[in-house]
Amino acid sequence: MEKQKKKALFKRRRFWMWMVLPFILVLLIVFQNPILAFNDGVFILMVQITIFYFFYMLFSSMKNFYNGSILGITFALVGLIFKFQHWPAASMLLIVGLLGLAFGSIYTGIKALRQIKTSLFLKWFTFFIGIDLFIFSVGVLFKMQSWPGGGVFSYVGVFFFFIAVLALIFTLPSSNYIDWLKLERKIFYRSIIVPMFFMIGLFLLVFVFSASYYEMMYQGSDDMIWYMVPIEYFDKEGLIL
Repeated sequence: MEKQKKKALFKRRRFWMWMVLPFILVLLIVFQNPILAFNDGVFILMVQITIFYFFYMLFSSMKNFYNGSILGITFALVGLIFKFQHWPAASMLLIVGLLGLAFGSIYTGIKALRQIKTSLFLKWFTFFIGIDLFIFSVGVLFKMQSWPGGGVFSYVGVFFFFIAVLALIFTLPSSNYIDWLKLERKIFYRSIIVPMFFMIGLFLLVFVFSASYYEMMYQGSDDMIWYMVPIEYFDKEGLIL
């Protein structure tokens, strides 16, 4: 009986939080220009808080919590396609997608700690990879949007990613994978394997093949790609250095 009361209370609370969301979006749109004129960082922070609020409500309403990362990846892929085609709303889709992946991974990791009972490996690895995906997704987002700190976050995320890969290779064989439940297998593939492959592809695109990435970004655009080239000054007569 007490459990049903808590569930009903949560549903009412979630309903009112959904009702508040449109007002937050309206305030964000109305105050966009003044905030941008005052401080870009404040506006970016408001966008992130709003997206976090939206995805929190969305994930908490989902029956299967392990689909949160897939949802974020879908938005990010659509945003990349829009970005390469120079279609409108590309940046917003990327922000929604990568922040959705970040917060979705954290949410999945926390839920895994509570709901996975049989496999200690899956419980803690899902939580760890959720934190790593959060750091990496935020870093790549900042890098793609040319915000400060993107490179640091990305490389920290990649460092822990390699540790996660090694941990996966050496600990998965002894995790009794064959006897996992169907739910645990879904969590493993949708919350760990698919996001990890997406993370590898995104890292290769943005950091390893960065020249090709920027060419695709600016192809057909009026913006010009320019590079800074060091110039050597020679000690010649009449030239003051």
